[in-house]
Amino acid sequence: AGLAIASVSLLISAAALWLNLLHRGSVKMTRPTLVALTSNTADGPKIVVRCVLFCTGRQGRVVENLYASLKSSDREDVFWFWGYGDGKSMNAAGLFVGPEGVDHFHHFIRPSMDRDISVGAGEIEIDLLGTIYGMRRPTRLAKIQLLITPDDAFAIADGPGVLFTWRPDINRYVSQALADESGIRPSEILESIRRRHDR
Repeated sequence: AGLAIASVSLLISAAALWLNLLHRGSVKMTRPTLVALTSNTADGPKIVVRCVLFCTGRQGRVVENLYASLKSSDREDVFWFWGYGDGKSMNAAGLFVGPEGVDHFHHFIRPSMDRDISVGAGEIEIDLLGTIYGMRRPTRLAKIQLLITPDDAFAIADGPGVLFTWRPDINRYVSQALADESGIRPSEILESIRRRHDR
């Protein structure tokens, strides 16, 4: 009996060691609660999402880069410039992601030399991908499917942009045109949501 107990204890200790020290885990992303899209900012076409990144391992991982791929029926546009935070978009140098998670606005931009994008009415898909330190290939962290109405397409192409808010009660994103014409910033996004809820 003593040998069996000792063996079980050793197995438990080995499992705890693997979970706490050796298991690196993987980076995951919660469903973005906010997605904003515009063609008209000073920086270029932009996608902004708000989500939580977390790691399934206790030691955490480092995200070297994130980028977004926007796919419509006839083309794909890559938004390769990444920044995060509530202020001005800066080129991110990486982000440590632990098991407790990090909540940020993430900004994905196609800079001025790649400005031309076209989003028509219909279904689009936005893939969010990340390169994790120590891994060779990018990892897809989220796939966002949106339905673009003709009004949405006009606001994205010629207006300040469109904000999509996730509605868990109806299990889909709901769109609204942004009122601010100076570009998509977190403060204006949150203010747009407040104004809509106060109606």
